[in-house]
Amino acid sequence: MRGLYTSIALVALGLLPAAAGAQGDPLDSLIGRYAFNWLGDLEKQKCASVDQKLLNLFKSSAYKCDLKEVRNEAGATSVRCKGQSKEYLIFKTKASCEGERKTQSVAE
Repeated sequence: MRGLYTSIALVALGLLPAAAGAQGDPLDSLIGRYAFNWLGDLEKQKCASVDQKLLNLFKSSAYKCDLKEVRNEAGATSVRCKGQSKEYLIFKTKASCEGERKTQSVAE
């Protein structure tokens, strides 16, 4: 019986590193969300789906992302990724993204 518990413990310990690595980068949660650069010309901006290309940009050393959700002028919440000359607001839905983009463009 003691050998069985030892075997179970060794198997469980072997799985710990795999489970810890399975969580991934917190920025990966941005895939499928919608973003626009609110420092750009808001009349020309579009809410773009965060794809792998945009995610890689956010993960680069050129950007710093804050995943703490903040409430925006239109009432929806977003997170931000800021670069040298761009700052993306990132929303869970396209409707929330478009609502904020339109609100911001009127406020200019």
